[in-house]
Amino acid sequence: MEKNERIGIMGGMLMNARREGNTRIIMRVPVDMLTIDSRYQTAVRTERDMNYLVKNWDEHKLLPLTVVPHDEDGLFYIVDGYGRKTASQLVDKERYKELECMIILDAPKNPVSRLQFEAEQYAFQNRNVAMMKPLHTHGAGRILGDKGVLCLDSMQKKYGFSYARQQGQRMPGVLGSYDRWKRTAASYGKECMEYILNLCQDLRYNGQSNGYATPILIAFKDAWLLFPKHRSLTAGVIASRYRGVSPAVLISNGVAKYPMLDKSLAVSMYVEDGICADLGIEHSRELKNSKAVKKEVV
Repeated sequence: MEKNERIGIMGGMLMNARREGNTRIIMRVPVDMLTIDSRYQTAVRTERDMNYLVKNWDEHKLLPLTVVPHDEDGLFYIVDGYGRKTASQLVDKERYKELECMIILDAPKNPVSRLQFEAEQYAFQNRNVAMMKPLHTHGAGRILGDKGVLCLDSMQKKYGFSYARQQGQRMPGVLGSYDRWKRTAASYGKECMEYILNLCQDLRYNGQSNGYATPILIAFKDAWLLFPKHRSLTAGVIASRYRGVSPAVLISNGVAKYPMLDKSLAVSMYVEDGICADLGIEHSRELKNSKAVKKEVV
């Protein structure tokens, strides 16, 4: 498409909106009239990113691109959505000859000021958008049949815990990291969750601050996972060994014994030590370069 033709098409597309004083409009724009300014935006996208966009393409979830019109050359400069534009052409060029765009009509007219405006829009495109935390999507996950959410819902009815609304020390009965609990529920299911929560109940951790902290979750989950033939026995050892030991003391004991490890792994290894000592069984893991590695079965 020639420059003069583009300029004429753009003028016709935007005439009414400008006459009415609109500052933002949503309109379908020919792909041939979409471009980027390489002075503030790179055209290169990693193969992994592009494959992800193509593989997960869903036009019902596709947000409009954000563009700034340049009347002098009849092109719309993309400040948000170049990856989506590129992916659309890999998905189906014929179907996506036009893409829905939000057109910014109140950008500066001076080329230097407009460039600065576009660069800022590109660099800080999400600065005024609050980050969506995993807990915020819990209700949506229930509607969509998310395995982790549904499992947590059933466990909440049985055990009566609640979810943290902010970071910091957890009050009694409040889960630590919602995301870690949900992932555990999704990966290992009801049996594992009941093992963990029954232990928390037996130890009275459900009524103590940080009783559902992430290191407690990881340690009890690992005990369930690493000794599948001895789950009733391992639960008995944990309940007996740590009854009367607060969550904070259990965590600090693990960290004191394994200071070189991540806190959750340190507590997990500490609990495994106790299980193996009381049951007279071999450790399931060994430490290599500050990492716990599952032992090979000979």
